[in-house]
Amino acid sequence: MYITNNAMIFSPSDLTVFLNSPFASWMDRANIEDSNFSITPDESDPFMALLANKGYEHETQYLNKLKKDKNLSVIDIREQDESDPVSATLDAMQQGYDVIFQATLESKHNNLLNAKAYLFKGHADYLKKVSIPSQLGDYSYEVWDAKLATHVKPYFIVQLCCYAQLLEQIQGIRPKNIVVILGNGKTARLKTDDYYYYYQNIQYQFLKFHQDFDLNQMEDPANSREYGQWSDYAHHLLEERDHLSLVANITRAQIKKLEQKGIKTCNDLMQCTLSTIPRIQDETFSRLKKQASMQIKSRGLAVPLFDLIPNSPHEYIGFSILPPHSDNDIFFDIEGFPLVEGGLEYLWGSSYFDAHTPKSRQFKDFWAHDQAQEKTAFIHFIQWAYARWESDPDMHIYHYGHYEITACRKLMGRYGVCEQEVDQLLRNEVFVDCYSIVRNSLYIGEPKYSIKNIEHLYRQQRDTEVSGGSESVVVYDAWRVAPDGDDWQSSSLLNDIRDYNIDDCHSTQELVSWLRERQSENDIQYLGKTPVEEELPEEVTERIQLRDRLLLRSEQERKIDPKQADLSENLAWVLEFHRREDKPYFWRLFDRLGMDHDELLDDQECLACCVRTDKPAYKDSERSRNICYQYQFDIDQEFKGIEANYWHLLGADNVKVNMLLDECDFKKGLIVLKTSFEPDKKITLIPDTYVRQKPISESIDQVVTTYEQTDNSQPATGAIYDFLKRRAPNIIGLGHTVSEQGSIIQDPHNQLNET
Repeated sequence: MYITNNAMIFSPSDLTVFLNSPFASWMDRANIEDSNFSITPDESDPFMALLANKGYEHETQYLNKLKKDKNLSVIDIREQDESDPVSATLDAMQQGYDVIFQATLESKHNNLLNAKAYLFKGHADYLKKVSIPSQLGDYSYEVWDAKLATHVKPYFIVQLCCYAQLLEQIQGIRPKNIVVILGNGKTARLKTDDYYYYYQNIQYQFLKFHQDFDLNQMEDPANSREYGQWSDYAHHLLEERDHLSLVANITRAQIKKLEQKGIKTCNDLMQCTLSTIPRIQDETFSRLKKQASMQIKSRGLAVPLFDLIPNSPHEYIGFSILPPHSDNDIFFDIEGFPLVEGGLEYLWGSSYFDAHTPKSRQFKDFWAHDQAQEKTAFIHFIQWAYARWESDPDMHIYHYGHYEITACRKLMGRYGVCEQEVDQLLRNEVFVDCYSIVRNSLYIGEPKYSIKNIEHLYRQQRDTEVSGGSESVVVYDAWRVAPDGDDWQSSSLLNDIRDYNIDDCHSTQELVSWLRERQSENDIQYLGKTPVEEELPEEVTERIQLRDRLLLRSEQERKIDPKQADLSENLAWVLEFHRREDKPYFWRLFDRLGMDHDELLDDQECLACCVRTDKPAYKDSERSRNICYQYQFDIDQEFKGIEANYWHLLGADNVKVNMLLDECDFKKGLIVLKTSFEPDKKITLIPDTYVRQKPISESIDQVVTTYEQTDNSQPATGAIYDFLKRRAPNIIGLGHTVSEQGSIIQDPHNQLNET
C-alpha cells in the first residue's frame, strides 16, 4: 500500500495480508501514515527470499513456454512504457494480444463504503485471451497467476478475484474463470462466481478496517494468527503483556474461554484458584496452569525447569512407550528440499553405536540429488535399518516429530519398493517418536516443544554453520544452483548441511538417554506391545507373484513391442493399487489412536474430549441388545461434520461405536452412541470411513490373470481387453470392423436391427 495524489492505493496482496493478520495490515498502514513511526520491520528472511526467487523463476519458465508457441502472440508489459504501464496494458488488450505478461491493472473507482479515495492497483502475472465477447471486441481476458504451491490456497483465490474485479472495469464483463498455474506444472481452473461474493465480503471488511483506521488504536496482535513483516515486534508486545498465547500447546479457543473468566496473562493462569473453566476439560485446565507455572518459573534460567505429567501406570503413553536401550538403536533425521515437485528427501542421516565398540557413536548418511537417487537412498536406508532390526528385535529407530515417518510412507508409495519392510517396522512399532513421549510425559518451562527448545535440558547451545531447517533449504538450494563440489567431502555447503544433520541425530540420541534417566528415576515401566509378524494372505502372495511375472514379461516385450510392454507393466502395478491405497487410511487411523485427547482437539475430523452427561443409559428399542449413552462435546471445537456412522474410540483397541444421528443435537453439543459395552466417562471419537475394496481388487485379479495366460498369438478376448489394447470392440455381426470414415457402425439403424 502507498499514498499518491491524496488516494490510498492498495494491492491484491494487501488484501491477503489483512486476511491472515489484521495486526500486520494496521502496521503496514501506520508505517506510511505516521512520519514518526520508529518500529522497524523484521530482517529479511533468507528462506522467504528464496521462495520469492523461485516464484519469479516459475513465472518466467511459464512465460518462456508461452513464447515458444508460434500460435500465440505474447507481450511483456515490463518491456513497454515504464512510465505508464497501465496505459501499456490497456493498449495491449485493445490490440488483442493472446497473452499479456505482468499486466498492470488499477481500479477507476470504488463504491464500497463511499470510499472513493481507496483504490486498488496490481500486477497480474498473465492475462490470457478467450473467445468471449466484451467491450474490447469478440474476445475478453482471464486472469492467470503462477504459484509455487502444488494445490490452490484460499489467498490465491482472493488475489485472483481482485484482479478479476479490476479487469471487469476495463472489459465490461467479469472473467468467467480464474486460473492458477501450480508449481508442478498443472493448472487449476476455478469459476470466478463460485468465490467472488466471498471475496467481496473480505474486500468490504478490509476497506471498512482502513476507513476506520486510527493511529492511536493499534490492532491487537493476539487477534491474528500471523504477523507479516512485523513478527519480532508482535512477539515483543505479547511478551510485554505476558499474553496467554505464550503458553506452550495452548489453543486460540482455550485462550478465548480463559479470557471470558478474567484470565488474561500467563501469571493470571498460574495464580488462578478456580478448579474448573466452562467448556474446558478439568484435566486440560490443570495442565495449562502447570505449563504456565513452569514457563514463568523458568524465565532467566539457563536450564529450564521440568516436571512429570502424572499418567496411569498402565496407560500406554509418555514414558511407558519409551523402550529400553539396545546396542543397535538408530537415531534418525531427514533433510528435505520442498522446492521441487513432490519434494526431495536428499539426506538420510543416522547416529548409531558400533556393536563392537558400544560407546563409540557413529554416523551414517545416504544422499540423493534427484528422484532416482532418492529411491536408492530410501532403499539403502530401509534395508540397513531392517537388517539391524532382524538381527535384534529389541532395537528401535528414534526420531523427533512425524516428518521421518511421513517421508518413508510417501516414498514407499511413490516408488513401490520396501513395502513389506516398512510395514513390518511400522506394525512392530520400531519407529519411536520422541516428540510424543516428551509432550505426554513432561511439563517443560519452554514456550515450544521443538527439539531446539527441549535440548536446553540436556546439551549446550548449537554452534553449527547451519542452524535450522529453513536455513538448510537455503544452503542446499545454493549448492544446487552453483555446486562447489560433488559430495560433502568436496563441497563446503553440503558439509555444513551434513554437520547440521549430525547434530540433529546426536541431539535425538542424547534426548533418548536423558529421557531414560528420568524414566528410571521415576520407576516407570516400558509397556511394550507384542511384536506383530506380518502374515500375508494367500491371495496377496499370489498377487505379488503374478505382479513380478508380468514385470519380467514386460522387460522381455520391451524391445519387440513397447506398447505391449507398457500394457503388461501397467497391469502388473494395478494389481497392488487398492492394497497400496488402503495403507494411508490405516496409517492415519493408527497415528490418531496413538495420540491423546488434547492432541485430537486440533483434528477437524475427530470429536475429542466428549464427556458423559447425567442422562441415564437407555435402549432405543425393546429388542435392542445394545445400550445408548449421551455425551457432551465443546461446540467451539473445529469439526468438519459427520462423515461416518461408526467411530473408533481412542484408547480402546478394535472397538467401534455407532452414532445415532437422529438423537444427536450438534448445535447443543450433544451426541448419542449405541454400543454393546459401557464406554469411559471421557472419550474421543475417530471416524471409521474405510470402504472395502475387495470386490474390485478381485475383479482386477481375474482380468490380469486371464491376460497373463495369453500371448500375442492368442490374445485375450472380451470388451475389457479390446479397451486395454485400444482395439475396436468386437460387435456381433461386425467383428472388429472399422469403416473408412473411422466409424465402427456405418448405418446405426440398419446394423443394430440386424444384430
